[in-house]
Amino acid sequence: MTQFNTDFILGEIEKDGFCVIKNYLDKNSCEKVASMMEDKISQFTRGDGMDYRHPNFENECQITKAFLGDENIQEICDRYMSTPLIKKRCQAGLVIHDKNSVVSSGGGWHVDKRSKQFKAILYLSDVSHRSGFFSIIPSTSNRLEDFNTVPKFEGDVSMTRFEAKELEEKHILPSRVDITGEAGDLILVDTSNIHRGEEILEGKRYSLTNYYYN
Repeated sequence: MTQFNTDFILGEIEKDGFCVIKNYLDKNSCEKVASMMEDKISQFTRGDGMDYRHPNFENECQITKAFLGDENIQEICDRYMSTPLIKKRCQAGLVIHDKNSVVSSGGGWHVDKRSKQFKAILYLSDVSHRSGFFSIIPSTSNRLEDFNTVPKFEGDVSMTRFEAKELEEKHILPSRVDITGEAGDLILVDTSNIHRGEEILEGKRYSLTNYYYN
């Protein structure tokens, strides 16, 4: 696994809300984890975008456990959040194209929290503009009050979901960054910036996401 320039990465996350690290994990390891995900698909549940999720895949796979335990990523998280780590987990995600329905990861433009939230997202398969890529609108975490929110479900008061129409009307969407890449690429991101997983238009997309709770 890759060694990091921690100060540079922290600067990028502070400035834009994310940083991409190419070739973090080798292709062979990516294929092994993806194959294990297929083998254990019966243990997965469906997410908001009709994607498949396993919330604690570190318990199923040594490669995933090593990813969650990466001390370099943990140092970046700790320094960025400036608060103690309470717990962490690694979620396996599988997005599969379905010609009869819209499938994505996360279900539209949203933030995970309205305060800092650090995640590490690892692509396990090549991700093109047709593969359900991760998209983020940089530097929006300090502008959330500028946008109306919509409830995720009846009674939802989290104020974490946003309508694409309003983002278009307020000329925010042109600044979006669509993150395509290859298997093994890593995205370190503050998900209090507005983001989404795009609709998958063909094939499958495999990923791992480390959740850090501070």
